Amino acid sequence: MTMPHPPVLEVLPSVRRWERIRIPLAAAVIAVLLVAVAILVVRAIRQSQLEDDLAAARSALAEGTTASWARFDALLAEHEGLGSDERRVVALAALGTAMRSLLLGAPDPATARAAAARVAQEREEAATAAQAWAELLGDAPRTARLTDAARAFPASGPIRHAHALALARGGMIREALAEVGAARQAEPAYLAAAATQAELYRRAGQVDAARQSLLPLGAAQHPERGPVEAACILDAAEASGSAAPDVTALLTSAIATKAPRLVGRAKLAMGRQKLLSGDASAAVALLTEAVRLDPEDAESATQLARALLASGDAPGAVAAVDALGDGAPGAALLERALALTLLHRTRDAERTLGRIAQADLPAARGAGLRALLAWQKVDVGSAESAAAQAAAAGSTDALVLRAEILLEQGKRNPAVKSLAASRSGCARGFGLWIRGDWEEAASTLEAARADEGPCVSRVVGRTGLGLRPVAQLVTELERSLSRWPDAEDRILLGRLRARAGEDGAAEIARVMDAGAESLRALTLAAEAYAEMGKTAQAVAVVQKTKTLYPDDALPLATEIRVVRAGGDDGAAMRLSEAAVAAHPDQLDVVRERSITLVEAGRIAESERVSDVRFRPGRHFIEFARARIRAVEAAEGFRKADQQMVQALRFAMTFLPYSEEVRTRSLVALLHARRGGRRELDTAEAFLRPLVRRDTRSADFNLALAAIDRGYERVVQLGAHLRRALALDPMLPEAYEWLARADALEDEQRAQFERLYPGRPLRAD
Repeated sequence: MTMPHPPVLEVLPSVRRWERIRIPLAAAVIAVLLVAVAILVVRAIRQSQLEDDLAAARSALAEGTTASWARFDALLAEHEGLGSDERRVVALAALGTAMRSLLLGAPDPATARAAAARVAQEREEAATAAQAWAELLGDAPRTARLTDAARAFPASGPIRHAHALALARGGMIREALAEVGAARQAEPAYLAAAATQAELYRRAGQVDAARQSLLPLGAAQHPERGPVEAACILDAAEASGSAAPDVTALLTSAIATKAPRLVGRAKLAMGRQKLLSGDASAAVALLTEAVRLDPEDAESATQLARALLASGDAPGAVAAVDALGDGAPGAALLERALALTLLHRTRDAERTLGRIAQADLPAARGAGLRALLAWQKVDVGSAESAAAQAAAAGSTDALVLRAEILLEQGKRNPAVKSLAASRSGCARGFGLWIRGDWEEAASTLEAARADEGPCVSRVVGRTGLGLRPVAQLVTELERSLSRWPDAEDRILLGRLRARAGEDGAAEIARVMDAGAESLRALTLAAEAYAEMGKTAQAVAVVQKTKTLYPDDALPLATEIRVVRAGGDDGAAMRLSEAAVAAHPDQLDVVRERSITLVEAGRIAESERVSDVRFRPGRHFIEFARARIRAVEAAEGFRKADQQMVQALRFAMTFLPYSEEVRTRSLVALLHARRGGRRELDTAEAFLRPLVRRDTRSADFNLALAAIDRGYERVVQLGAHLRRALALDPMLPEAYEWLARADALEDEQRAQFERLYPGRPLRAD
């Protein structure tokens, strides 16, 4: 028996139910698909916006200003859900940009500390690196802190990169290359390390290696990383001499197409790099172009001013900041104040310094500028206080300046002690020179030249008169002025050029045309003009000095020196008498009066005028020469003469060793000129401590020549006199003694006639 089929009517209800749900189900599926597509679209838009914001964030980081940091914070706040990889890229960009900008001369270490604070949550070692690097600024390279950090974070690209930068700043290129190689291995995408590696290879002369360090980055990587990193690599490619033209072309195109507004930033990055490598002229060209592309960009103008100063163009640096108008930020005004200070435009410099907000004025640089300004105004007390403050903050320049200030006050031992404790080789070499260890000083300074070239050149150029050949001093001061265009050094260069037979007056004229108005610069310029026989120019400078400083006694002392050098002894006598009456306790005035009286043969009166409390100071040696001439004119060592010799010996314990050499030589010269076996033996005994120290000095050789004359040692006489003239051509007695010994050569005779026009050469 078969079962019957189910009735059709029993199936129909199921079909009807499917018909009822089919349309809603299809609609639901379509809705889900639409939502998925919408999510993908939103994510794509968000990713695109994220990439743009990351590029903008990196651009803000590159500026390093307070406003740019605020933009950076705001951009990160918009992306609270930012993935760890993206945040890591931003942190790396922040750290690399901050550290490289500091190496290239950021105005304030606070920039690095701010970078550290903002990336610390993402990268613990980033904060350590940035903080350590910030603390390296303002002093000779110190790598100990970063070495410790590298040991603590051996796999950290930022730490190894910071360590490499510190090593490079200390001149250890090979070690720096090893460190930056480790940084790239730790962080293959860390483009700042790649740029540093290329630059270090370029410095080491390995152009092919510089190219290879850039090529592995790959053509497709750079546009993704954003224009700031691209500019960084373009910077390195340019620094390597366009060794990788394919990379250079790619990055130039990437910047121009993706971020045309950042072309100026790329020029700024390259200009900074050139400034880092010491090519100031190339930096000026690049930064000038960056300013042209964006005239309102304060960072470009500030860096241009810094580059112009580094190339020796202080007026150009002032003009670069002035182009920003009243809106110039504190960093730019700081460069302007420094340029004006180096020009010795003291009043303008003080006004500019007053415009800078205290928050924008780093303590060390502010104190250093105040020390320079006080020094230029011959305000010794204020200068020493400010220089000590800047030196305590780590400024080598301020430390050297403080030593000069101490020496002017006759405080040799404190100067030597402060310099000996410095980490700077330049400062230690200066201290050794003051102490009299000339051979060790020379080797120490030469060892420091690679890292502190301008400081070394300035110390050697400023302290070598009468101790080194004039041509060498000219070269050293030219080097110094090409990086530190101080008007005081340019005046000294003019004096040296005149002694070398060149147009020294032109250098002095450059200083005056640039607007120098400090008391120190004006008095030095007047004295230099007088030394060159340019009496009219010297008198004009003196009148300007008296107008600007009507209540100061120093212009009166300078006027006496200038008039006496011009041969008007009567006017010098009247001026000195009036000056002493008005300023009886002013040491410079008293000295000039005493010298004027000695020149007129009024020895006894000179002794009475000079009966003041003895104190080493400015023009001390000239004063000593005048007193010794008074002793020489007498018929024996009277009580006042003995007191003078005792004073000279007393001074030797306070003056730099070079001044001790001059002082001993002067006294020995006095004894030798008096003649007689006993006097000659006394002279030799007085010089014996110098002979044991292998002293080379114009005055020392002149004193030896005087002893040779007494003993009739003709060969030694000629050798000592020629050595003295090689160190200081302005020794008229040396020419006369050579002529009397029939050993004066035609070249020396012509030199005498050029230096002393119209003066007869007494050979009888």
